[in-house]
Amino acid sequence: MDSAAASPTVQINFYSSQTGDGDAITPTDAGKSGYQYDSITKIWQHNWQTKKLGPGTYRLRIFSNETQQTDGPFEIALK
Repeated sequence: MDSAAASPTVQINFYSSQTGDGDAITPTDAGKSGYQYDSITKIWQHNWQTKKLGPGTYRLRIFSNETQQTDGPFEIALK
C-alpha cells in the first residue's frame, strides 16, 4: 500500500493447524517505530512486540481503508 491515504489496519491471529485461525490478538506497539508511513519510500511499517506471545504461528492481514482490499495472510512463526 504505497499511499498514506491507505490508512491500513492490521489484524493478527494465532493459527493452529488443528483449529485454524483463533481470535484476533492486539499486539503491544513497539513504541515510536510501531506503526508508521515513510513518505520517502512510500511504505507502511508495522513493528510489534512478541515477548508476551507464546510460540507458534501467527497470521497477519493488512486491510486498506482506501481500497477496501486485504493483503495476506502473512505467516509469522515464533519459537
